[in-house]
Amino acid sequence: MSCDLELEITSGTAPGHYIITVDSPAGAASGQLRLDAENLLSRRREFASAVLASAVPTRGRLSAQELPVREVGQQLFEAVFAERVYGRYTASVQEAARRGEPLRVVLRLRAPELAALPWEAMFDPEADEYLCQREPIVRYVETAQPATPLPVNPPLRVLGLVSAPRDLPKLDVAEERRRLTDAIDDLGRRRQVELTWASDGTWPSLQEMLLHGHWHVLHFIGHGGVDRGTGVLALEDEHTGQASLVSSARFARLLHTCRPVPRLVVLNSCQSGEAAADDLLSSTAAALVHSGISAAVAMQFVVTDLAALAFSRGFYQALAHNHPVDEAVRLGRIAIDGTSENTLEWVTPVLFLRTDETRLFAVIRPDDGAPSQSKQPSPEQVARESTLHGLYMQALAAMRTGRHAEAVTLLDSL
Repeated sequence: MSCDLELEITSGTAPGHYIITVDSPAGAASGQLRLDAENLLSRRREFASAVLASAVPTRGRLSAQELPVREVGQQLFEAVFAERVYGRYTASVQEAARRGEPLRVVLRLRAPELAALPWEAMFDPEADEYLCQREPIVRYVETAQPATPLPVNPPLRVLGLVSAPRDLPKLDVAEERRRLTDAIDDLGRRRQVELTWASDGTWPSLQEMLLHGHWHVLHFIGHGGVDRGTGVLALEDEHTGQASLVSSARFARLLHTCRPVPRLVVLNSCQSGEAAADDLLSSTAAALVHSGISAAVAMQFVVTDLAALAFSRGFYQALAHNHPVDEAVRLGRIAIDGTSENTLEWVTPVLFLRTDETRLFAVIRPDDGAPSQSKQPSPEQVARESTLHGLYMQALAAMRTGRHAEAVTLLDSL
């Protein structure tokens, strides 16, 4: 079980003022959070353009191109992790290191205007790192229905759907299928993941596939976005082949055709993770999770093919190895990072969850006569790493609060 740093942010008494409470392995705390959400939202297009442009190979460092992403990310981090909340954060990092577990950052956003902000870009200036590259970040969707890991006898069954309406930017259906198939080809050969494609992107075809199969994951490739404040996906009209916009609520009802309902939906569609500024559940992914889907992974910005496929490879590989879905998303981000020295597209995936349980599947390993056990570090190694990491985080905290002499002493002791 991972260490959870739960951050709940609710509206305050004035615009730009919020109340933040933290529940963590190091204890609870609360404080005031000041954030000009309207200003950050006005930079969303600039932010998205910088992320997409980063996919183009360039020479040298990315400083100018990365600037809007770094600025927004640092504003978000410093607004959230201030004063007592920052203290709980640094102490939780140490506790997670001591336990040898990841520190999962769980966001519970109660103020609607915060839903559309790119929280996955939070940048820690002292560690000089984007938080999501080091720790899993989860957006929690409130629901009263708990979920437990679903036992799975390999392979993990994935239903693939490509929707390519003739009146929208063209998708090469055969190429889209080939790329994803190639991305997880290794997993298929080892019978860890089995990918089956729907014949087309129409509602009737998807409904038939859902009725006649037992699916663990639905992987959608196509177009999506927000229409009049509601998340939508573009399926194909069965008569005209043109776009048939399906709201997140209707799509969720369609998925409930299948019993049991797929535990996970992966939306490889541009902006399927984007929310309207006044509705916490307007994004397609959030609405699907609220409807009863255990988890949804989506894209909050336009994503290139290279990044989407790298993410799929790393993500499904992690799921097949029994990793929780939040850790699988983090490993998918790392796979995107491996495509280019300059890419920022690892910020694009977003994970929505409906329960505290992030292990969606309990993959049953075949009995090969000798249980496989990964090599674990010795208690002495764990203790040493925890001590060193604790000293480092204390030094950063001292620097942040202006106690420079103490910081120098701590760093010298390292």
